[in-house]
Amino acid sequence: GLEDPGLVLDRVLDAGADAVMTSYGVIKRFRDKLIGRVPTYLRLDGGPSKYLEDWLYYNEWSLLHTVEDARRLGVDGVCVMGFMGGAVEMKTYEIVARVVGDCALDGLPVMIEALPCPGPRIPNPMDAEAMASASRIGFELGADIIKTYYTGSPASFRKVTHSVPAPVLIAGGGRMDTVRAALEVVHGSIE
Repeated sequence: GLEDPGLVLDRVLDAGADAVMTSYGVIKRFRDKLIGRVPTYLRLDGGPSKYLEDWLYYNEWSLLHTVEDARRLGVDGVCVMGFMGGAVEMKTYEIVARVVGDCALDGLPVMIEALPCPGPRIPNPMDAEAMASASRIGFELGADIIKTYYTGSPASFRKVTHSVPAPVLIAGGGRMDTVRAALEVVHGSIE
């Protein structure tokens, strides 16, 4: 559905979304659908396309937009990545630190998408301990909100939510085969 972001936004907003996190271009083009209507978060950073590198295996990551860009767009908050254990771990943490500092000037909330990356030290990035560590680091770097993957069960996800004194949101993760599977993730994360 990404080829028609306006239609996606209409569907999401009509379904009752209570916030949207999206890219600069989408906010710029569909500002009237978002700003002042629903809390809107701007993703500030990014990496190569899927045609160059695979998700969670990045060798490059950059700050693409500034907090000042976010203020000009009138967004309610910003989002940046924290890739724990990956080749770009320190680069993402440097970006997080800069953004958190810039946002402290006026209290603009920062969401950190805290994700463990697969590798020799993290054989299973969906492990609750790894997810809790990534989330805790994100909080310690200054996150107002943590966004991360659901770890598969309410008990394991409690390890994540109890590791940080900030709200924890679940990221969409991989494509699910059924609506029921998606609803089970939502149910488990809320539980």
